[in-house]
Amino acid sequence: NKPGDVLSHPTDKIIQNSATFILSRQFTGRSLHLAHRLDRETSGVLLLAKTKAAAAFLNREFQERRVRKEYWAIVHGRAGFRKKSVSLAIGPAGRDIRVRQAAGSDESFRAATTEFARLAANDEASLLRAAPRTGRLHQIRVHLAALGHPIVGDKLYAGGGKLYMKAFRRELLPEDLLEAGAPRQMLHARKIELAHPESGLKISLTAPLPEDFLDCLRRKGLPEAI
Repeated sequence: NKPGDVLSHPTDKIIQNSATFILSRQFTGRSLHLAHRLDRETSGVLLLAKTKAAAAFLNREFQERRVRKEYWAIVHGRAGFRKKSVSLAIGPAGRDIRVRQAAGSDESFRAATTEFARLAANDEASLLRAAPRTGRLHQIRVHLAALGHPIVGDKLYAGGGKLYMKAFRRELLPEDLLEAGAPRQMLHARKIELAHPESGLKISLTAPLPEDFLDCLRRKGLPEAI
């Protein structure tokens, strides 16, 4: 159950504040293999394998799209749909923020599909369930921004990335976080369903909503229990 301020894997600049580094210190001598990744500010279920055989099995399961993932997101505005399937190709935005992705029709973009369901809504915000059927970079965030409902706290895809650049330059102020609606993006990996690598039995892994997510629900007037 990854916190929302921890990387999945180290980078050249950040090593210790990553799930694999922290777990390697907790499970000394054990080799752990990431089966997939979550964005740094995304909380929830993160799957790792204890053996190379299990890692290879899970890698095939993800590649062949047999793993089912469910995310919960708090987004700006009232979603005008109960259920919606979004199929918009995703690729680099090609602007001044290198990591930013975009939805579009460029022939180099890769197909992406996400299924959304509205769990609760008011005039200020909505709680959505998202089920990605593909695994593109920032897929849920990009699709929600394209729908006009960026995720609360998403500095990269809300407001044109202005807050992301301020965070990059370490210039974020408390009032900037108020503008964003939350200190981090309110995206939580709620559940993963998959076959166990050894038994083949279907298993379901669920991560409870973290306190900052619950606090955002309360502040937005959305129910904490669905």
